[in-house]
Amino acid sequence: MVLAALDREIARQQSILDALPVLADLTRADVLYYDLSDSHHAIVALHAQPRTTSSLYRQNRKDDHITILSGTSLAKVIATGAHDEHSLISTVEGASVAHQELWPVFDPSSGIIGLVGIEMSDQEFKSTRNHDEVLRHALTVLKAMVVRGELAGAEELSAMAEQDGVVILDSDQRVRYASSTAAYLLGKLGVCSAERAVGQRLDVFESGDERLVGQAWRERRCISREGPVRDWLWLRTILPLNPESTALGRPRLRLGLPDILPPQRQAILIIRDVTAERSQEQEQVRLETMIKEIHHRVKNNLQTIISLANLQTRRAEAFETKRALKEITNRIFAVARVHEFLATVSPVSVQLKEISRQIAARVRDSLLAPDSRISIDVEGDAVRLAPRQATACALIINELVQNAVEHAFDADTTGYIRIQLEETDDCVRIRVVDNGRGLPANFQEQQTTRLGLRIVRMLVQDLRGEFTLTGSPALSHGLMAQVTLSKLLPGGH
Repeated sequence: MVLAALDREIARQQSILDALPVLADLTRADVLYYDLSDSHHAIVALHAQPRTTSSLYRQNRKDDHITILSGTSLAKVIATGAHDEHSLISTVEGASVAHQELWPVFDPSSGIIGLVGIEMSDQEFKSTRNHDEVLRHALTVLKAMVVRGELAGAEELSAMAEQDGVVILDSDQRVRYASSTAAYLLGKLGVCSAERAVGQRLDVFESGDERLVGQAWRERRCISREGPVRDWLWLRTILPLNPESTALGRPRLRLGLPDILPPQRQAILIIRDVTAERSQEQEQVRLETMIKEIHHRVKNNLQTIISLANLQTRRAEAFETKRALKEITNRIFAVARVHEFLATVSPVSVQLKEISRQIAARVRDSLLAPDSRISIDVEGDAVRLAPRQATACALIINELVQNAVEHAFDADTTGYIRIQLEETDDCVRIRVVDNGRGLPANFQEQQTTRLGLRIVRMLVQDLRGEFTLTGSPALSHGLMAQVTLSKLLPGGH
């Protein structure tokens, strides 16, 4: 019994926290939950910042400690257990708070365990005073339900947006209040003008919302559904309100407002037209699918060319011809792997580390003997690049690794080649390091006729990057080829 009661209380407190984002959006205010487990401090356990207006605070106040001083509003509410509203001037993080509400949260066995604070700017507070009395009453009922942990299902609701329309329904599902956005949306259905939406029963609009409201009342939990309404696609959210609740055995909180609506039950209906949004999402999906298909076809065509080149390689007799063909197919392979990644994983970016592993395996299998003691490994960050950059970098890595395989080691030598990737906030560094024989004494990088290095220089120049060849700093011999490039390409990706 004790454990069951404890589980229920934990679930109720979680329900309070889950409902705070909804409350913040509807009241257009910052909503904070103050934990009172510390007798000297109120600790902000959760700070829900509104998505329907600008937050008062630049940063979330979660985990802030507020000293409970005698005579303050916090101390007053803790002492009396009564809901409190007051004006104040606060400059926390430069935010000017004009109005604050504090609602006590009770535990049936230990009294007040927390406070829900609702804070809004002067502009929003002045706006609330001009609200329709029906809306003000419904929001007050909502606040009381939230602090009692009675708004079930709030954790499953879609996030609100500034373009949402708000409707208040009475127990007969008659529209008693409609925001300007909601009235416009209901008016689009053609039953009546936007100006005459208030006073109509919900079922006359033939939107199907009356069934959702009925379901929310029966299940006593919030519901969020998306579906077609005439020629549009609407997202509907229903919050069932029960102003007569006496949860936790405590008397119903006095709301201090006239009995505008029948007390049996009410509902808040939130409407959003998501037709254009979903159309854009579908168009984006179609575009991505088409791009992936193009990359897939390019990859298949390149694979066909590789197969033909491999066939020609097997027929070639001269060693130099065979090696030249293998190097060409490796270059095509590097480009094909980029297109394969774009076709199967992401059409907008490429993970260079995975591509590097595939290039390393290809070069090892094609240019090194099966019993070779030269290892080729990939190290460093999981760098992601735009397709144009990734294609160029794949070719650069292929050329540098092939160059190391061809020139760094003697036959039957034990050694290693390492592809090292490093990413910072604004640039990417690619290093191909080996412990081979290093550069010849008279080597002039700008004058070399090696095709691989000429290709690297051309690609690096196209990327507006830098290319250097130096002796490996960690060894008395060996070579480090380094390419540095910006993540942002001039003229786009």
